[in-house]
Amino acid sequence: MTSRLPVIQESLRRAGLEHRVVLHPGDSPTEIVRMHEQFRAGSAAPGPAHTGGVDLALIDGDHSIPGVLADLRVVEPVLNTGGYLLFHDTYPEQCGDHPGPRHVIDHIRTVAQGLYEVCELYTAPLNYGMALLRRVG
Repeated sequence: MTSRLPVIQESLRRAGLEHRVVLHPGDSPTEIVRMHEQFRAGSAAPGPAHTGGVDLALIDGDHSIPGVLADLRVVEPVLNTGGYLLFHDTYPEQCGDHPGPRHVIDHIRTVAQGLYEVCELYTAPLNYGMALLRRVG
């Protein structure tokens, strides 16, 4: 499999955002756990000193139920109150029948009520769906 890292780096460069983004290639649950202390200390963020924790996490890797749950489990301990989780491909029937993001969002709505505010986003021209969850509790 060819790495998409150069494409992502070039897109960030063209957008003028490369100085604001730190990429951590690899298996997301493994890399996030490895970075926990740096996230908590604020030393993993580029730019001015940060108080620590994660303010935004994009969940768009392994779209299976176990894969999305694994990403969520390792991000939650470092996700700040007021921080956001952004899930991609939330409509399985539109994006290759990947059930993970939809399952986790529905589960959070029923089991973790009051912990997150959920906003579903419709995308065009193809509605693969996105959901933005804000940690409130």
